[in-house]
Order: sequence, then C-alpha cells, then structure tokens
Amino acid sequence: MCHKGISPYSFCVGYKVNTAQAREIIAHEIIHFLWFKKWKEVFPEIPIDQYESPHLTWRLSEIIDPIILQCHPIIKSLIQPTGWGYNSFKELKIGDIGMTEYFVKIYTKCVEEGQSFEKILKTLWKEAQENKEILERF
Repeated sequence: MCHKGISPYSFCVGYKVNTAQAREIIAHEIIHFLWFKKWKEVFPEIPIDQYESPHLTWRLSEIIDPIILQCHPIIKSLIQPTGWGYNSFKELKIGDIGMTEYFVKIYTKCVEEGQSFEKILKTLWKEAQENKEILERF
C-alpha cells in the first residue's frame, strides 16, 4: 500500500538485513512490479486496488512470486532464494498436496510447454479462482 507522497513504484529494504536477504527482498518486489505490469495488460478489467491485500489478485502474486524465484533456473542462480513465501503457506493444501507445490506444478508445466506469460497468467488465475477459499486462508 502506498503512503501519501511515496511513489506506488517503490519499496523499502531494512538496513539491518544482510546482503542475501536484501537480494531476495529486492528480487521479490521487482517481480511484483513486472507481474502487475503484465497483469494489467492481460486483465485490464481488474481494478488496480485489487492488486493489494486482501484481494485474490494480490494473494496469487504472493504465491507465485517465490515460485518464480525458486523455479526459474537463471533467476534462482542469481538470487539464491531461500524462502517459499509466507509461513502460513505450509499449512494450506489443495487436494492432497501443499498449496505451494500445487502452484509449482502448474507454473513449471506451463513453462516447460513453452506457454506465453500471458497464457501462464490466465491459467494461474483460473486455478486461483477455483481454489479461492483455500487461498483466502493466508
């Protein structure tokens, strides 16, 4: 959420974090910027205020952001992420598997098939809508 006088395209990194933590935080936030830039192109009908908590659009971005950091080989080698998102993600299941693993499978399958990022967003959004009740638990 933006505070008065602060650009909506900014974020803060605490000065007490180490370099590895800062690198991961920065990469996470930059992915959000890129994600929502493309999101606006693909889903122009979804208002920008839906990009913030507690909306489903925001929840999906928080789930997928660490998946991109962890599953994209080049990004993973550069950033060396350690996190997989919120701790509450570990408790959530879709069917018999964890929520993160569920979305990892969808994302990696789309990438392996060579789908465009637009198509990946549409696939992920459909899955998020179908599992809205579960995603609303974090």
